[in-house]
Amino acid sequence: MTSTSGFGTLARVRLCAQIVFSTLLVLPLCGQDYEIRLFRPTTAGERYRQVTQVEERLEKATIKEGRVIKETNDVFAVYFDATVIIDAVNPKTQASRVSYVIEKVEVTRDGKKLFFLPGGLAVARKFDGQKLVFQIGGKAAEGDVHRALSMVSELKTSESDDDETFGTKSRKKPGDTWKINPRLLKEGDASGFKFDDVDGTVTFSEITRHNGEDMLRISANITGKFVASPEDQKGPDLTSINEWWEGIFPVDATQPVVELSEKTTIFISANVLDKTGEPEVQVRRNYVRTAKTKLARLP
Repeated sequence: MTSTSGFGTLARVRLCAQIVFSTLLVLPLCGQDYEIRLFRPTTAGERYRQVTQVEERLEKATIKEGRVIKETNDVFAVYFDATVIIDAVNPKTQASRVSYVIEKVEVTRDGKKLFFLPGGLAVARKFDGQKLVFQIGGKAAEGDVHRALSMVSELKTSESDDDETFGTKSRKKPGDTWKINPRLLKEGDASGFKFDDVDGTVTFSEITRHNGEDMLRISANITGKFVASPEDQKGPDLTSINEWWEGIFPVDATQPVVELSEKTTIFISANVLDKTGEPEVQVRRNYVRTAKTKLARLP
């Protein structure tokens, strides 16, 4: 998922009047339809508790004459628990500058503890041009610290929102599906990645209950492939992308998404040419990202 306001990305992550219930249990009417609004506005000064568990797994194999001659695996995982403070928003009420007060951050590589950030630590995040910057104690985070914080952050450079890609203007009932709008995904973003053959379906699965309130359970499946840029005619020979996400959204569209799960799989195969222009070896990369975030607005 590109971004949901309330989380601030894939990032993404990803953010009707409020329904008030009496002491009697009120169930949704059978066949009732709902407005679908995935984008959730934010205002400066809002505070959230965010707990995210995310893992990135990269498997790389080098193949020559049908035989694997080199193989590497890297598993980078982050547990992130922090208070999120919205310091500033853009004209579309998306978070543009955010700060964290860390409760606990633990990072592992291949199952071994790499580092942790202690409770009470203050972290500021913002964009310097197109570059995402995290500052700790006035100094920019680098290396694995920057990577870990980037994995739980979905601060956007554009003012597009998830309703433009995954939303629908018509009201929907549980069980309804609709196609995504692939235009923004095909256009690419600040990362330079562009996609083709993009297709996807969004599903309004059900009405569920969370803390006594009605919630919309909505999911999406997206497939596509990379496109080599005009400057890179030696792009990958074969690519595939599959992304799935599922979010639990309050019926009250002023409230943030309370839970978001994601899985992204990217496969890339490319031939490395020798001096004569003939394929020398084939390099295959398989990238899998899984993440689950829970979010709660604080008073």
